[in-house]
Amino acid sequence: MKKLYIFLVCALLGMPLAGFGQCSGRYDLTYPSGSATATTSTNNGAGSASAAYCPPVAGATQVLSVFSASASTMTLQSQSGSTTTTQGPVTVAAGGTYVFNLLATSTQAKYTLTSTITCNNPKPEVFTLTLTPGLAVSASPVTICQGSPSTLTATGSSNGNYTWTAPGLATVTNAGTLVVSPTLTTSYTVTAPNSCGPNTQQRLTLTVPTLAASGSATAVCANSPVTLTAATNIAGTTYAWTLGGSAVGTGASITVAPSVSSTYRVSTNNPAGCANTSFKDVAVAVAAQTATVAPAAPVINFGESVTMAASSNLSNATFAWRTGGAAGTMVGTNPTLKVSPTRTTTYTLTCTAGACSTNRNTTVTVLRPLPVELTQFEARWSGQAPQLMGYCP
Repeated sequence: MKKLYIFLVCALLGMPLAGFGQCSGRYDLTYPSGSATATTSTNNGAGSASAAYCPPVAGATQVLSVFSASASTMTLQSQSGSTTTTQGPVTVAAGGTYVFNLLATSTQAKYTLTSTITCNNPKPEVFTLTLTPGLAVSASPVTICQGSPSTLTATGSSNGNYTWTAPGLATVTNAGTLVVSPTLTTSYTVTAPNSCGPNTQQRLTLTVPTLAASGSATAVCANSPVTLTAATNIAGTTYAWTLGGSAVGTGASITVAPSVSSTYRVSTNNPAGCANTSFKDVAVAVAAQTATVAPAAPVINFGESVTMAASSNLSNATFAWRTGGAAGTMVGTNPTLKVSPTRTTTYTLTCTAGACSTNRNTTVTVLRPLPVELTQFEARWSGQAPQLMGYCP
């Protein structure tokens, strides 16, 4: 009876009551529509909406804002063609708003918002949003081999005409279909009149796969570690490394320690099947280390300085300069060393490259003036010119 009395009093006074009415399945979704935005609400269940929107200015990001009446967790899955991305899950406080970035797409995209209220009465909800740009452009295929053809198709023009532009492409105006064969990744812009304006633009990028591979060193001492790295512009690429046909590793980066000069090959699962980007070779030379110092035997006057430069035939070498021998006092770790000794001094260079280490001594000779002390002098005339005679001990 007391619980009923308290509930009625709270209801009459408009006061919240813990455990009652605190869970709401209401969400407000604000999304692009036309040249502005639209807002729709969903409550306790499934819902859907669709809209046509004006393409944004190149580089601009469009968003979906979701207001949650109750505390909740949300996940947004985005799909356009073969591209699928997921954002979340994210936690939103009661009365809070979370902003999701939408796909930068030139064609229709579908967004599925899955949410669960986390207060007293958990309620799962699913909302589907379909967004279509007022001017759309698609390509078949989007990823192509270097110089291979792709067909671009545009829709949405109010007069049926489309103007195409791209770097290196002469401006083309046609009915909406263009066949191109780029040799590198290229963005194409189509301009046409529609409800968004007389010069509405849409952009699409054709991707030409690339593959680069290199080593952290090109020449090393035997059994020294070398990091091999591969990179491509295609998301989701897998890498397999081999040596003479035998597998030595997977992934974009591996570490090897060759005992002899070797050539490693990295192969990829190129989605377009392009021969020129399906594999790359990386050569690593193995050689005995030689270290040199220039100048080899510098001579300076007292008070002067000299810069010595060290070099190695191995690309991963490091340098250490010392006085007093290889175990002496460290005076530098760069390839070059500038010194100004007051007396003749020997500098020991330790050149290290992986498993190899070489010492080389360089002596800087310092020329000092002889000590002279004048103890007596006399002046005399010789003809019309004076002479100064000095005497040293």
